Amino acid sequence: MWHPITNVYSPPTYNHSCYVFALYDHEIQNIGKIIGKEGMHFKNITHLSGSSYIWFNQYTNYIEIWIPNPHHIDQVYIVFNMLICHIDKIFN
Repeated sequence: MWHPITNVYSPPTYNHSCYVFALYDHEIQNIGKIIGKEGMHFKNITHLSGSSYIWFNQYTNYIEIWIPNPHHIDQVYIVFNMLICHIDKIFN
C-alpha cells in the first residue's frame, strides 16, 4: 500500500492520474499561505476531496493533484473548486 513521505515528493504512480492546477504570479509568490503551515491546507483539501495527493511543484509552478481513478474526472473538479475557494479566501 502506498503512503506519502512527509515533505518529500512521493506521489502515487500506480493506478493514479495526475492533473495540474496553474497559478498566477502573485499566488506563486504567496504559495506558503496557500499550502499552509506543514502543508495543513493541502492535507485538508486532500482529505476532504478524496484525492490521494496534492503537491506544489516548484520547478513548474503547478499544483499537482493525484486521484486514484482516472475515470473520476468529477473528483478533479471538486479539488479544483476547493483550491479556488481557498485561494480566494487568502487574496480577497
